[in-house]
Amino acid sequence: MAIQYSGIDSLDETEKFKLIKISEREYPKITIHLPDATLMLIIKKHSKTGNRHKYSLHAKVDNPTLKFRAETFAWDISEATHKIFEKLHNEIKKKYED
Repeated sequence: MAIQYSGIDSLDETEKFKLIKISEREYPKITIHLPDATLMLIIKKHSKTGNRHKYSLHAKVDNPTLKFRAETFAWDISEATHKIFEKLHNEIKKKYED
């Protein structure tokens, strides 16, 4: 799989597991339209407020002919990961429906 992670070292083991599991499940859906795509996920874990952290994710999908970008944030790493892939799927879907 061509998934690269940046900033993953700031996550604990549970957060890493959730991020990687969701990413590996969603990435093949991107490759349906973009078979040679590489995915770069940039993870930022913001300072702790109370008893939880805020996560922001930036995604870059690079293909030899097309490039897609998306970003999102959430208080839960799973929610942020699902949101980022939903945004990427919508961008790709819009491009191929035109």
